[in-house]
Amino acid sequence: MWRRKTKTAPHYIVDIVKEMENDQYGILIHSFNKNIREQVRVSINEYMGKKYLDIRVFYKKDDRYLPSKKGVTIPEEHYPDLLEGIVLLGETQGYDLQSDD
Repeated sequence: MWRRKTKTAPHYIVDIVKEMENDQYGILIHSFNKNIREQVRVSINEYMGKKYLDIRVFYKKDDRYLPSKKGVTIPEEHYPDLLEGIVLLGETQGYDLQSDD
């Protein structure tokens, strides 16, 4: 089972996140193009004082990306379950966490 190493992220991570793009859709952590019209975004959002993790497809309209209904938003405390599922999914597809060193 995955667990949080510390109660808060290391200071250098906090500083990096503070510098990341923060817009009305949250703090963008990572994004990649799904195709020429869509982008998948991983972000952190806050609603009523509670943090959420959001993985959502954004679509391009008039040279800007807008959020679609395709995605999932989960409370921050479920991150270990999500991570475990992603790692297991990767393993079923032949990926592992070893570096190429």
